[in-house]
Amino acid sequence: MTPDGDHKWKIEIFRDRLRHSLAARYLLRFHVSLILLFSVLVGWGVDVLLLKMGSTRMAWRYSAAILSAYGAFYLGVYAWIEISGIREYVKLKRADLLVGDDVPRRPVEAEKQPDWDWSPGAELAGCLPGSEGCLTVVVVAIAAIGIFYFFGGYVIANALTFFADIVLELLLAAGLLRGINRYEASGWMVSVWRHTRWSLAFALCAAIVLGWLAQAYYPQARTLPEVLKLWHR
Repeated sequence: MTPDGDHKWKIEIFRDRLRHSLAARYLLRFHVSLILLFSVLVGWGVDVLLLKMGSTRMAWRYSAAILSAYGAFYLGVYAWIEISGIREYVKLKRADLLVGDDVPRRPVEAEKQPDWDWSPGAELAGCLPGSEGCLTVVVVAIAAIGIFYFFGGYVIANALTFFADIVLELLLAAGLLRGINRYEASGWMVSVWRHTRWSLAFALCAAIVLGWLAQAYYPQARTLPEVLKLWHR
Protein backbone atom coordinates (compact mmCIF):
# COMPACT_ATOMS: atom_id res chain seq x y z
CA MET A 1 0.00 0.00 0.00
CA THR A 2 1.62 3.25 -1.13
CA PRO A 3 -0.89 6.06 -0.54
CA ASP A 4 -0.15 9.58 -1.74
CA GLY A 5 -0.12 12.54 0.64
CA ASP A 6 -3.83 13.21 0.19
CA HIS A 7 -4.79 9.69 1.25
CA LYS A 8 -2.19 9.14 3.94
CA TRP A 9 -4.03 11.09 6.62
CA LYS A 10 -7.29 9.26 5.79
CA ILE A 11 -5.58 5.91 6.21
CA GLU A 12 -4.17 7.02 9.55
CA ILE A 13 -7.69 7.93 10.69
CA PHE A 14 -9.02 4.52 9.63
CA ARG A 15 -6.09 2.78 11.34
CA ASP A 16 -6.77 4.67 14.57
CA ARG A 17 -10.47 3.74 14.44
CA LEU A 18 -9.55 0.11 13.83
CA ARG A 19 -7.27 0.08 16.85
CA HIS A 20 -10.17 1.21 19.02
CA SER A 21 -12.86 -0.97 17.47
CA LEU A 22 -10.75 -4.15 17.37
CA ALA A 23 -9.56 -3.67 20.94
CA ALA A 24 -13.20 -3.43 22.00
CA ARG A 25 -14.10 -6.72 20.26
CA TYR A 26 -11.03 -8.96 20.55
CA LEU A 27 -8.37 -9.91 23.07
CA LEU A 28 -5.66 -9.05 20.57
CA ARG A 29 -2.59 -9.64 22.73
CA PHE A 30 -3.99 -12.98 23.87
CA HIS A 31 -4.70 -13.98 20.27
CA VAL A 32 -1.24 -13.03 19.04
CA SER A 33 0.26 -14.89 22.01
CA LEU A 34 -1.54 -18.06 20.88
CA ILE A 35 -0.25 -17.55 17.34
CA LEU A 36 3.28 -17.12 18.66
CA LEU A 37 2.98 -20.22 20.84
CA PHE A 38 1.90 -22.22 17.81
CA SER A 39 4.90 -20.84 15.88
CA VAL A 40 7.33 -21.78 18.63
CA LEU A 41 5.93 -25.32 18.82
CA VAL A 42 6.26 -25.75 15.04
CA GLY A 43 9.84 -24.45 15.08
CA TRP A 44 10.72 -26.74 17.99
CA GLY A 45 9.11 -29.70 16.22
CA VAL A 46 11.11 -29.04 13.05
CA ASP A 47 14.32 -28.85 15.06
CA VAL A 48 13.58 -32.19 16.77
CA LEU A 49 12.63 -33.81 13.46
CA LEU A 50 15.83 -32.66 11.74
CA LEU A 51 17.88 -33.87 14.69
CA LYS A 52 16.26 -37.31 14.51
CA MET A 53 16.99 -37.37 10.77
CA GLY A 54 20.69 -36.99 11.55
CA SER A 55 21.26 -33.26 11.12
CA THR A 56 23.98 -32.24 13.58
CA ARG A 57 24.79 -28.74 12.28
CA MET A 58 23.06 -26.44 14.73
CA ALA A 59 23.36 -23.28 12.62
CA TRP A 60 21.52 -24.88 9.70
CA ARG A 61 19.01 -26.70 11.90
CA TYR A 62 18.09 -23.66 13.98
CA SER A 63 17.76 -21.50 10.86
CA ALA A 64 15.38 -24.05 9.33
CA ALA A 65 13.40 -24.13 12.59
CA ILE A 66 13.05 -20.33 12.62
CA LEU A 67 11.93 -20.22 8.99
CA SER A 68 9.40 -22.94 9.74
CA ALA A 69 8.17 -21.01 12.78
CA TYR A 70 7.83 -17.91 10.62
CA GLY A 71 5.75 -19.83 8.10
CA ALA A 72 3.63 -21.11 10.97
CA PHE A 73 3.15 -17.53 12.14
CA TYR A 74 1.63 -16.65 8.75
CA LEU A 75 -0.58 -19.70 9.00
CA GLY A 76 -1.68 -18.58 12.46
CA VAL A 77 -2.57 -15.11 11.21
CA TYR A 78 -4.56 -16.65 8.35
CA ALA A 79 -6.38 -18.86 10.86
CA TRP A 80 -7.18 -15.77 12.94
CA ILE A 81 -8.68 -14.03 9.91
CA GLU A 82 -10.83 -17.07 9.11
CA ILE A 83 -11.84 -18.08 12.65
CA SER A 84 -12.11 -14.79 14.54
CA GLY A 85 -15.17 -13.62 12.58
CA ILE A 86 -13.42 -10.51 11.25
CA ARG A 87 -14.54 -11.34 7.70
CA GLU A 88 -18.11 -10.70 8.82
CA TYR A 89 -17.12 -7.04 9.17
CA VAL A 90 -15.50 -6.89 5.73
CA LYS A 91 -18.84 -6.20 4.13
CA LEU A 92 -20.52 -3.05 2.90
CA LYS A 93 -23.19 -3.10 5.61
CA ARG A 94 -20.89 -3.90 8.53
CA ALA A 95 -17.58 -2.17 7.76
CA ASP A 96 -18.79 1.03 9.42
CA LEU A 97 -18.84 -0.82 12.73
CA LEU A 98 -15.05 -0.91 12.49
CA VAL A 99 -14.16 2.32 10.68
CA GLY A 100 -17.32 4.43 10.67
CA ASP A 101 -17.50 8.02 11.89
CA ASP A 102 -19.37 6.91 14.99
CA VAL A 103 -16.75 4.42 16.22
CA PRO A 104 -16.62 5.19 19.96
CA ARG A 105 -13.33 6.36 21.39
CA ARG A 106 -12.99 3.70 24.05
CA PRO A 107 -9.83 3.83 26.18
CA VAL A 108 -7.12 1.79 24.50
CA GLU A 109 -4.04 0.68 26.39
CA ALA A 110 -1.03 2.46 25.01
CA GLU A 111 1.35 0.25 23.11
CA LYS A 112 4.72 -0.09 24.75
CA GLN A 113 7.79 -0.34 22.63
CA PRO A 114 10.38 -2.90 23.73
CA ASP A 115 12.97 -1.41 26.04
CA TRP A 116 16.40 -1.58 24.44
CA ASP A 117 18.32 0.33 27.13
CA TRP A 118 20.31 -2.80 28.02
CA SER A 119 23.68 -2.88 26.38
CA PRO A 120 25.74 -6.07 26.09
CA GLY A 121 28.96 -4.12 25.71
CA ALA A 122 30.16 -4.58 29.28
CA GLU A 123 29.36 -8.29 29.36
CA LEU A 124 30.93 -9.01 25.98
CA ALA A 125 33.97 -6.80 26.47
CA GLY A 126 37.14 -8.82 26.57
CA CYS A 127 35.52 -11.95 25.07
CA LEU A 128 38.14 -13.37 22.76
CA PRO A 129 38.35 -16.70 20.97
CA GLY A 130 39.51 -19.25 23.48
CA SER A 131 38.03 -17.39 26.44
CA GLU A 132 36.25 -19.98 28.58
CA GLY A 133 33.38 -17.71 29.65
CA CYS A 134 32.82 -16.01 26.31
CA LEU A 135 30.68 -18.74 24.76
CA THR A 136 28.21 -18.82 27.61
CA VAL A 137 27.77 -15.03 27.66
CA VAL A 138 27.28 -14.82 23.89
CA VAL A 139 24.94 -17.84 23.76
CA VAL A 140 22.72 -16.55 26.57
CA ALA A 141 22.65 -13.00 25.22
CA ILE A 142 21.82 -13.99 21.64
CA ALA A 143 19.27 -16.61 22.66
CA ALA A 144 17.49 -14.33 25.15
CA ILE A 145 17.28 -11.32 22.84
CA GLY A 146 16.39 -13.40 19.78
CA ILE A 147 13.62 -15.34 21.50
CA PHE A 148 12.17 -12.22 23.16
CA TYR A 149 12.34 -10.04 20.06
CA PHE A 150 11.11 -12.54 17.46
CA PHE A 151 8.87 -14.86 19.46
CA GLY A 152 6.98 -12.34 21.54
CA GLY A 153 8.18 -8.93 22.54
CA TYR A 154 7.74 -6.86 19.43
CA VAL A 155 4.53 -8.37 18.05
CA ILE A 156 2.78 -8.57 21.44
CA ALA A 157 3.76 -5.00 22.33
CA ASN A 158 2.36 -3.79 19.00
CA ALA A 159 -0.61 -6.15 18.77
CA LEU A 160 -3.18 -3.37 18.30
CA THR A 161 -1.43 -1.81 15.32
CA PHE A 162 -0.42 -5.23 13.96
CA PHE A 163 -4.02 -6.47 13.71
CA ALA A 164 -5.33 -3.04 12.71
CA ASP A 165 -3.03 -3.05 9.67
CA ILE A 166 -4.12 -6.56 8.72
CA VAL A 167 -7.80 -5.64 8.85
CA LEU A 168 -7.04 -2.35 7.09
CA GLU A 169 -5.62 -4.30 4.15
CA LEU A 170 -8.71 -6.54 4.06
CA LEU A 171 -10.97 -3.48 3.93
CA LEU A 172 -8.81 -1.83 1.29
CA ALA A 173 -8.86 -4.94 -0.89
CA ALA A 174 -12.66 -5.01 -0.62
CA GLY A 175 -12.89 -1.32 -1.53
CA LEU A 176 -14.74 -0.44 1.70
CA LEU A 177 -12.75 2.61 2.83
CA ARG A 178 -14.35 5.83 1.72
CA GLY A 179 -12.12 8.06 -0.38
CA ILE A 180 -9.37 5.44 -0.85
CA ASN A 181 -9.05 3.35 -3.98
CA ARG A 182 -8.93 -0.42 -3.86
CA TYR A 183 -5.72 -0.59 -5.92
CA GLU A 184 -3.77 0.90 -3.00
CA ALA A 185 -4.12 -2.37 -1.07
CA SER A 186 -0.98 -4.48 -0.85
CA GLY A 187 -2.48 -7.47 0.99
CA TRP A 188 -2.44 -8.67 4.58
CA MET A 189 0.56 -10.90 3.95
CA VAL A 190 2.63 -7.88 2.95
CA SER A 191 1.41 -6.12 6.09
CA VAL A 192 2.60 -9.03 8.25
CA TRP A 193 5.95 -9.01 6.44
CA ARG A 194 6.29 -5.27 7.00
CA HIS A 195 5.80 -5.73 10.74
CA THR A 196 8.05 -8.78 11.18
CA ARG A 197 10.81 -8.68 8.55
CA TRP A 198 13.46 -7.22 10.88
CA SER A 199 12.51 -9.67 13.62
CA LEU A 200 13.00 -12.52 11.15
CA ALA A 201 16.36 -11.16 10.01
CA PHE A 202 17.52 -10.76 13.61
CA ALA A 203 16.37 -14.25 14.59
CA LEU A 204 18.09 -15.84 11.59
CA CYS A 205 21.34 -14.03 12.33
CA ALA A 206 21.07 -15.08 15.98
CA ALA A 207 20.51 -18.72 14.97
CA ILE A 208 23.50 -18.74 12.60
CA VAL A 209 25.86 -17.09 15.09
CA LEU A 210 24.58 -19.22 17.96
CA GLY A 211 24.97 -22.48 16.05
CA TRP A 212 28.37 -21.55 14.65
CA LEU A 213 29.79 -20.53 18.03
CA ALA A 214 28.40 -23.60 19.77
CA GLN A 215 29.96 -26.02 17.30
CA ALA A 216 33.18 -24.06 17.00
CA TYR A 217 33.79 -24.52 20.73
CA TYR A 218 32.15 -27.96 21.13
CA PRO A 219 32.08 -29.76 17.75
CA GLN A 220 30.86 -32.98 19.36
CA ALA A 221 27.67 -31.33 20.65
CA ARG A 222 24.42 -31.58 18.68
CA THR A 223 22.16 -29.37 20.83
CA LEU A 224 22.51 -26.40 23.16
CA PRO A 225 21.79 -28.52 26.28
CA GLU A 226 24.74 -30.70 25.27
CA VAL A 227 26.88 -27.58 24.86
CA LEU A 228 26.00 -26.42 28.38
CA LYS A 229 26.75 -29.85 29.84
CA LEU A 230 30.15 -29.93 28.14
CA TRP A 231 30.92 -26.41 29.29
CA HIS A 232 30.19 -27.25 32.94
CA ARG A 233 32.56 -30.23 32.92
